[in-house]
Amino acid sequence: MASIDLNLLVVFDALVTEGHATRAAQRIGLTQPAVSHALNRLRALFGDALFIRSPRGMVPTPAALDAAPAIRSILEQVESVLRGGRIFEPEESGRQFVIGLSDYAAFVFLPQLTARMEREAPKISLVIRNTSHSAGLPMLEEGSVELIAGNFPKPPSHLREELLYEEDFVCAGRGDQPALADPLDLDRYLCLRHLQVSTRGNPHGYVDAVLAERGLKRKVAVTVGHFLMAPLLVESSNLVATEPRRLFGSLPSPLPLRIFPPPIDIPPFRVVQAWHARHDADPGHQWLRCIVREIAQQT
Repeated sequence: MASIDLNLLVVFDALVTEGHATRAAQRIGLTQPAVSHALNRLRALFGDALFIRSPRGMVPTPAALDAAPAIRSILEQVESVLRGGRIFEPEESGRQFVIGLSDYAAFVFLPQLTARMEREAPKISLVIRNTSHSAGLPMLEEGSVELIAGNFPKPPSHLREELLYEEDFVCAGRGDQPALADPLDLDRYLCLRHLQVSTRGNPHGYVDAVLAERGLKRKVAVTVGHFLMAPLLVESSNLVATEPRRLFGSLPSPLPLRIFPPPIDIPPFRVVQAWHARHDADPGHQWLRCIVREIAQQT
C-alpha cells in the first residue's frame, strides 16, 4: 500500500463519473495529460484497460464497473473523516451534487430545485443526468449519480428509498375541442386520437396496459419521447393526452387546456427519491434529500 498513490482513485472516480478525460480533468483540477498519465498508472495497477475510447467517450470495462462503487465509497469515507463531522453549511459549501432525474421528474422538480439552490446555496453546483425506470438503480450502483428521483423498481437493501408521493393521471385536451364539450364517457374516449409519452418510443404504455386488462384499446396517433412536448402538442391539435397530473400542473404559464379525469380507473404510480446507503450519514446529502422532499410536498 505504501507504494500506491491513492490520488489515482480520485482520477478513476472522475473518469467513471464524467466518461470523458477532458471533463474528468476539469472536475478534479488537473490537466488532460495528467489524467492520461494517471490512467496509464491505473491500468498497470489493475492489470486491465479500465476505460476504452469510443465515440461516446471513455467507456468503462467490466473490471472498472465492478470497482467503481467500492472506490466511490472509499473516497466518501475519506471525505467524511476529513470533514471531521463538521455541520454542512449550504450557503458556504462549494460542493457539486450529481443527480439522476427521469424526464418526468426533471420537468416537475428541476425548476424549483434550481431556484432553491440559487437562494440558499449559491456556491453549490448541480449536474443533472437523465435516467429512467430501468436505468436509475444501476446508475446509483455504479456511482455515476448520488441521488435519483422518479419511478423505479423496488431497490435492494443497500440502496435507500423514500416515497415522495403517489402520482395519478388526468386527461388533457385543447380547451375548444368540440369532442370534449360534454362529459367524456369511455366509448367516446376510446374513439379519440391519443398522444402517448414514452422515453423508449413505445406506443403502448401504462394506460394501454390498464385498458387491455378490460379488453379495451385506444388509438394512439402520436408517440413522443419527452413529457415537455405533451402539453404543447395537445394545445395545437385534437389529440388527447392521458398523463401524470403534475405534468400539466407544473406548466410555467397555463395553456388553454381542458383537464378532466379519465373515464376509467388508472392506478397511480410511486415517485421516490433513492440513494446508496453510503450516503446515509452525509450531512450534505441529507440536506439535499430534505430539499427534494420539501419540493415534492409543494407540487
